[in-house]
Amino acid sequence: AKPDNIILLQESHTSISNEDSWRRSWGGEIYFNHGSSNAAGVTFLINRNANIKVENHKIIEQGRTSILEIETGGEKFCVVNVYCPNTNETRVVENTFSESFGRTREDYLVFAGDWNTVLNNNIDKEGGNRCHSNS
Repeated sequence: AKPDNIILLQESHTSISNEDSWRRSWGGEIYFNHGSSNAAGVTFLINRNANIKVENHKIIEQGRTSILEIETGGEKFCVVNVYCPNTNETRVVENTFSESFGRTREDYLVFAGDWNTVLNNNIDKEGGNRCHSNS
């Protein structure tokens, strides 16, 4: 059996004005959460041949996090697409967890994306801002 395909993009730089171009290029289903033309944005791409039924798309944080509730293979999933800021701002993570765990739907919860964080600034990163939220 061929696996179903769902792709999660972060920092997609989409906008209402280029949605049609994205749709023509991809050919399958697309669920946008626009940032700006030069920053942020998360996007779900679903293969046109995938056996995935989308039940709900919800934006949690504009350009940063979205939920896609799907059903495939008789199982229900909540897929959370995350693109956290590269600052010490914790609001995006807090709202993402609050919205995701606060739902009442029975499903498997999957988090994916770019959390823009490290566990240890001294060994896990080089260059850029030396201080980050998890150290």
